[in-house]
Amino acid sequence: MQEIDENLEECGVEELYQSRQPQPLLETEVKQEEKPCPNLQPMAEWIKGETPDTCRPCTLTPVVQWYWQELKERGYEEITAHLEAEINALEEDNDEQIMALCKDLDEIKAGAPEDLRKRLEEFDCAIQSFDPTEVSEEAESAD
Repeated sequence: MQEIDENLEECGVEELYQSRQPQPLLETEVKQEEKPCPNLQPMAEWIKGETPDTCRPCTLTPVVQWYWQELKERGYEEITAHLEAEINALEEDNDEQIMALCKDLDEIKAGAPEDLRKRLEEFDCAIQSFDPTEVSEEAESAD
């Protein structure tokens, strides 16, 4: 996991990781929609797009870390080992590896029990709805 943390720092998304990490839903909260985001896309589709001022492949690091932590807590040791191996082997700007990683995230979600799938979709939603200008404005107002 140290490799993941180093990749996170290199991509400059430490603020993203800290500010956008999804929080657990309270039991009293009622979800109005089946999906946490109305426009949620599979990660393999989303990664192909562009977001101004954002390196989408760089934002994968916190998502994979969130997946890893959630899966590890739930006892999915084999899957977490696979994710960790993929991150450790990930080469910068290797589109094939990035696409394979995104497809794996989608497959993990597809095969997960409903409560876990919803949690993983929350992670996807957090990253897909990330607005870098929002973080910049918050940082500026804090100064």
